[in-house]
Amino acid sequence: VSSWPRRRRTTQIILRHPNLIRMLSLFEPSSNRTVSVVSTTCNLPSSECYSSPVFNCYFFSARSICNKLSDFEYFLNTSIPSAVGLCETHFTSDMPDQLLCGNNYNIVRKDRNSYGGGVALLVNRNYDVNEVVISSQYSNIEIVAADINVHKTKYRVAVFYRPPQYTSDDVEYMKLATDCFRSLMSNNFMRVIIMGDFNLPEVDWNFYSAPANVIYDSLLDFANEYGLTQFVTEPTRIGKSGCE
Repeated sequence: VSSWPRRRRTTQIILRHPNLIRMLSLFEPSSNRTVSVVSTTCNLPSSECYSSPVFNCYFFSARSICNKLSDFEYFLNTSIPSAVGLCETHFTSDMPDQLLCGNNYNIVRKDRNSYGGGVALLVNRNYDVNEVVISSQYSNIEIVAADINVHKTKYRVAVFYRPPQYTSDDVEYMKLATDCFRSLMSNNFMRVIIMGDFNLPEVDWNFYSAPANVIYDSLLDFANEYGLTQFVTEPTRIGKSGCE
């Protein structure tokens, strides 16, 4: 039972693409805002856009942004997004922020400093932005967050990545991650967006159901508790096995 009243959802996961959430997940408390999939002319692997009249928010699962920097720069210069979330950046601490976003964006990032992983959030300098300090108890979780003021409306935007394993350590990782999500929701912000790659392909968002698995249960319990809505409605990339 959700503690947040939900309206009837108009955007849902397409059942014929059950592995959709493996690439991209975007959540926000139920509202009258709309989300639409967008395509760009750059060769980034996936994109999703949360948009309002004054604020648009994109997400990419980069699988290394390092070899896509020119495409990403073109995207920033032509689409001029309000905010962009990235996961699997493969950035390391010796790479400067300017390599990724130049001078037009503030950036909050967390690098794995080993192979794979890494998350980042870029926010256009036209907006007031404050990084959300994540408690040290969640230091092992790949997540960043920021508060963005948009014409008297405050958005809390987070970017998260969960590696695609299901060991006992991964169970604890997901439990800790959802505790972290709850801490980000605790201030009753009007607009909260959580973007990322959760690597949980078997969720059926039409019925809020999933395999009997502690990791899946952790995510669904959190989503139901806060009345969150899944906004990914179609495949976000073309892989070796087709649409994903």
